[in-house]
Amino acid sequence: MKKMIYALSTIGLACAFNANAIEVYKSDKNTVSIGGDVSVILQNVDHQGTTTIEDNTSKINFGFTHKLPDDWQVAAFFEWAINVVGKANLAIADGIIAADEDSDYLTNRQGYIQVSHDTYGSLTLGKQWGVWYDVVGPTDNEEVWGGEATGAYTYDGDGGVDGTGRADKAIVYRNQFGQISIGLQAQLKQDSFQTETNIFDDQPVAATEVNFNDSYGASIAYAFNQNLSVTAGFNHAEFEAATGSVTYFSDTDYIYGIGVAYGQWGNDGWYAAASINKNQYHELDNVGRLIPESKALSTLFYYQFDNGLRPIFSYDVVDADDSYSALYNGDDFVKKLAIVGLHYVWDESTLLFIEGRLDYSDFDGSQETASKAVDADAIALGIEYDF
Repeated sequence: MKKMIYALSTIGLACAFNANAIEVYKSDKNTVSIGGDVSVILQNVDHQGTTTIEDNTSKINFGFTHKLPDDWQVAAFFEWAINVVGKANLAIADGIIAADEDSDYLTNRQGYIQVSHDTYGSLTLGKQWGVWYDVVGPTDNEEVWGGEATGAYTYDGDGGVDGTGRADKAIVYRNQFGQISIGLQAQLKQDSFQTETNIFDDQPVAATEVNFNDSYGASIAYAFNQNLSVTAGFNHAEFEAATGSVTYFSDTDYIYGIGVAYGQWGNDGWYAAASINKNQYHELDNVGRLIPESKALSTLFYYQFDNGLRPIFSYDVVDADDSYSALYNGDDFVKKLAIVGLHYVWDESTLLFIEGRLDYSDFDGSQETASKAVDADAIALGIEYDF
């Protein structure tokens, strides 16, 4: 296709069919590829006082493409997260200690089918990166931490429930017109989660269930040149809160914002990206309570030298407004995290890295101690192999 992988508007697709993917079969009409990465870290978190070996979002994917008549193409993509380090569950029964491995060795990250054309654009159905990620994706390239202020990973998940990250049950249309790229998205689904917290300031009774219905979003990007682009977008979802079978409240989960990026991630020289957003009932605080309204800033910078060394720095801020304090009896929530790291690009497939997280947050009130523990200072040393 012409550059309809649209360096900007198809961030999700570009991540999926990555440059390191290996073609295992190719004919005049069909292509099969395999890709992914294995990443493992040694991690030490300040308040825990121990060093552990952890999986660092290792994954594997398979891509299939088939050429159709009249320049059309159909593609399918599957991706799973892999827990490469294992996790033993211990249990005692009749005085005997038994261990079994955690069953979540593989978990679904993406899976979709796509029909595309150079002129008419692409239509993709399934679990995939949402159009909101077009806005904030350039700031989400740290190896271990980061992404806290992007609004992509809502409710401590992958952003699937409301479509801002790897959107569940989504249909996305994308196209490019010269230097302008667009993305349109809808989620056709219903999801729910349980809560015991009164997350609505004008309701006297705590909800027992919150139901998320369909959502929609859009993005538009303008590329000034190969290195400089600006992207704006929004996402909108409706939800209802209920006690038992009686629905008593409904509201909107929304986020909107703008992002700018300079440079190409992985290339030598300077790279800089920043995004700002405003959101409502979209983020959780560090103890799992919904934030009524907040604004957020996400940034990422690096300089990559010819010898493969890449110092990086990022800074994330999530600032809850006065409605949060009014709802939670005077508590204040301002998350401020700095990530400082040094990467070494050994070759195009292998990366060595060290990253540290520094917490400058302002948490005041009843949950101050618990909130600080979530984002405590930490350091991680790791290796990643992309294939």
